[in-house]
Amino acid sequence: MARRDRGSATAELAAALPALMLLTFAGMTAVGAMTTKAQCVDAARDAALAAARGEPGGSSSVPPGATVSVAVAGTTVTATVRAPVKAVGRRLPSLAVAAKAVAVLEPQFAPVDPGANTVAVLEPQVAPGDPGAKAVAALEPQVAP
Repeated sequence: MARRDRGSATAELAAALPALMLLTFAGMTAVGAMTTKAQCVDAARDAALAAARGEPGGSSSVPPGATVSVAVAGTTVTATVRAPVKAVGRRLPSLAVAAKAVAVLEPQFAPVDPGANTVAVLEPQVAPGDPGAKAVAALEPQVAP
């Protein structure tokens, strides 16, 4: 009986190993996605607050390859950060995460007429310390005609 079972453990391991590797790679990619998402949330919050205060944007927490966009509508500023997630393993699909933050414009930057539209002048540039990220350089709210 023992002779017939000889090598079965090796065959079972050979069949199960690819599935275990796939689960390991998927788990590591999920951890990377959550880390990138947390960085996007921080960068969006920083960009929204900086734009609301009229300060230059650009955050050290912008993930590599991220794109930061800022929009001003009325008295609110909305910052959106999108970043790709590096998948562990070549055969896993690529992912992207995004985060959005909203802040209220500071009184000196708020439009005189709260119902008026505002226009944001954005100048994307490379964030300090991250050559792949595009960050907001300046935001100058203006009342639209």
